[in-house]
Amino acid sequence: MTKRNRNTPRNPDRERKTTVKGAEGLMKAAHTPTPEPPKYMPRLLKKQRPYWDAIMNTRSADLWTDTDIELAHTLACAKADLADLYRQVRREGYAIETEMANGTRKTVVNPAATALDQLEKRVVSMTRMLHISTSATQGRPENTGEHSRKVREFKRQEKQQEQALPADGNPLLAVRRVK
Repeated sequence: MTKRNRNTPRNPDRERKTTVKGAEGLMKAAHTPTPEPPKYMPRLLKKQRPYWDAIMNTRSADLWTDTDIELAHTLACAKADLADLYRQVRREGYAIETEMANGTRKTVVNPAATALDQLEKRVVSMTRMLHISTSATQGRPENTGEHSRKVREFKRQEKQQEQALPADGNPLLAVRRVK
């Protein structure tokens, strides 16, 4: 493994979050507006917009490239189609009866179920390509247990603090009890 030359400048976009430059970068990223769908792509339907918003919120707005935004648009459309196909398969079932040319009836796999399976694979693939899958956004599975424990602890402490507030909820009027 080669070491980085100390005289080589760091990538400014990859500054540590604990430095002043890193904090400035985080503040800039926090104030970057969420990207909108590209004008040259088909307009998102009302049912596709929630998927777009969810996808855009998976990572910082300043990290989205034009190509990523195009793929995110396609993913939002695919997820909405996936929901429609899922409802159709639930309504019709995975197997349907069809009448053959000779007049006999035969049970076959619902074509919508086949399309659902193919579209699910595409959605998973696009999610991985955009690096917004669970492992990309939440970290390795063995690390999520520690994160979940910290979140539970934070919520517990927050609940205790809320219970310590006076009835009107004004923290300035709260009296701290000493044990």
